Amino acid sequence: MNNPLDNIMGVTEASARWGLTPEAIIRLSQEGKLQALHLPDAGGVWVLVKDQPAPLAAETAAAEAPKPAAPKRTAAGDRGSSMHSRLRDALYE
Repeated sequence: MNNPLDNIMGVTEASARWGLTPEAIIRLSQEGKLQALHLPDAGGVWVLVKDQPAPLAAETAAAEAPKPAAPKRTAAGDRGSSMHSRLRDALYE
């Protein structure tokens, strides 16, 4: 009899098998590009189907790309003067 657990793998095994970071595996799973199931009640584990093809190069490049940085905040004085100039420009157009 075949054990069903032989047909699944975790993020670590998928990462080693496909040469991707665990973060990329999770991101591709969240985007629905991999056959995966998230088990939040089991500590947030991701379970993937073993016999699926490796993700396409374009998908993996996008998943490996760093997320854009958050916009930098300006000092309170800069924000105030910028807001003041925008308000002035809007009032006197």
